[in-house]
Amino acid sequence: MKKSSVTFSAMAGAVLLLIINGCAATHRNTGGELLSIPAGKFYEACDNWQPGQQVSYSFQTSDLVNFDVHYHTKSGKVYPAKHEGVAELKGSFTVEQEAVYCCMWANPHDHAVGLTYEFEVRDPVK
Repeated sequence: MKKSSVTFSAMAGAVLLLIINGCAATHRNTGGELLSIPAGKFYEACDNWQPGQQVSYSFQTSDLVNFDVHYHTKSGKVYPAKHEGVAELKGSFTVEQEAVYCCMWANPHDHAVGLTYEFEVRDPVK
């Protein structure tokens, strides 16, 4: 079983770098660090996942956000998960297609929203 993790700090430079470049690692924000999503903006964490991998995610925010897990195809976006107006959520799914998947939290408010999250990707058991 492959399991890797990266802990993110709430440092503005690190957050900006992640938003601009995405992330190329399995994410795990377990230290309780609070990230900040600016008013009207979004935070996105992306990784390349393979068919059969199991993805588990959970998060908490300080106000309601719109959350989705998506990937792009030639014909548009595919959403393995999509939720509007949530402040806390746990879920999981099995990857069906190799792609760069993104977990995205959109802040519809005129104030910043705090976010702590965790997601883990496990290879299928052989």
